[in-house]
Amino acid sequence: MLDNDTEPLPLAPLLAAAPRIAYPPEPLPARIAQGFARWLPILLMALLALVTFWLVRQSAPVAVDKPSAAPSHAPDYEMKGFSIEQHGVAGATPSVIEGDQVQHYPDTDTFDITDVRLRWVDLQGRVTLITARRASFAPALNQVVLLENGHLARPTQQGVDDGLELWGDQLVFDTEAQTVRSKRPVVVRYGAHRFEGGGVTYDHRGGLLNLTGGVHGEVQLRRR
Repeated sequence: MLDNDTEPLPLAPLLAAAPRIAYPPEPLPARIAQGFARWLPILLMALLALVTFWLVRQSAPVAVDKPSAAPSHAPDYEMKGFSIEQHGVAGATPSVIEGDQVQHYPDTDTFDITDVRLRWVDLQGRVTLITARRASFAPALNQVVLLENGHLARPTQQGVDDGLELWGDQLVFDTEAQTVRSKRPVVVRYGAHRFEGGGVTYDHRGGLLNLTGGVHGEVQLRRR
């Protein structure tokens, strides 16, 4: 019989505490093997990344700064049997340049002309005929260089001009300044007179011709 309802009932424990079993520690080699097994995938991935990086470095071409190649002196186009007219003021006779063949060189922006024939007319209407076996034309410099067998002829004008002829190589004809110059030997004929010199400078506008370098020639006296 229970006399006091406030006191707890003495009950037996529902579950008995399980006894703790003490396992012996694993041997050191086994623990090392387990740790290596856990880290093995990470180590393999890192090794694969290193090998891939090394292969890329070995196979990638080494960038070397190479100097840009200078443009070669070779023609980019050529034309055969050409003729060009240059018109001046209204009503004036046009200047004409012809040639058997022309080649353009882009590195110097020049034209190499074979068997050139030039009929040039100045503002006063005076005609000058120029021929050469080979010539070079530089538009930027307004120059025609008669390289081989150059010949310049200004026809005779009765009562005004006895005419002028000039032969030589490397004759530089400046179309803007209207001058001809050369440092090579030249032959000049003016009327009946003939001269030779080591160089020449000819001013078409002023009608002046200057020979240099061992000048000699023949002067024909006028008969009375």
